[in-house]
Amino acid sequence: MRIDDIVSRLSTITDVPLAYFKFPIATQPPFMVYLIKNEKLSGSDDKNLIRQYTCRIELYTANKDFDLQEKIEKLFDDVEIDVDTVWIDEEKLYLTAFEFITFDKLFKPTEVGEEE
Repeated sequence: MRIDDIVSRLSTITDVPLAYFKFPIATQPPFMVYLIKNEKLSGSDDKNLIRQYTCRIELYTANKDFDLQEKIEKLFDDVEIDVDTVWIDEEKLYLTAFEFITFDKLFKPTEVGEEE
């Protein structure tokens, strides 16, 4: 799954603002941020062919929102997701984090017999 696929899926939840890593100004909940971590490139002896990374989506809400959590889970029902919720006392917010590992191919398959 490519990063733009992740953003496209999250953007379908139109009533919740979305940003990469952080918002430039304070934002009222609910809101979401996403980030990419633990990126790893691998492949054959002479060329990286696959990018593996962990995507983390953070949902911040004033009240525990099970419906919104379920919407996000359904958007990514094709990957194995770890979900964890914590209370941030200083902010008076719930943080529900969704993490999953995904892969992205770095090459386009060529026709048989075609030179690269």
